[in-house]
Amino acid sequence: MLATVTGWLADLDTQLADGKHHDSALAAGIRHQIQPFTDAALSSHAREAG
Repeated sequence: MLATVTGWLADLDTQLADGKHHDSALAAGIRHQIQPFTDAALSSHAREAG
């Protein structure tokens, strides 16, 4: 399930970076939140698995 969420967020990040949203302050703010969230989620998952 975690891979699904982080994968979806990675896709969203790509979509927000390209096309009509690349100049949007709102899109930039969302992108700024995606990376720390996915990093923390993956780190937590790795600790639980290890």
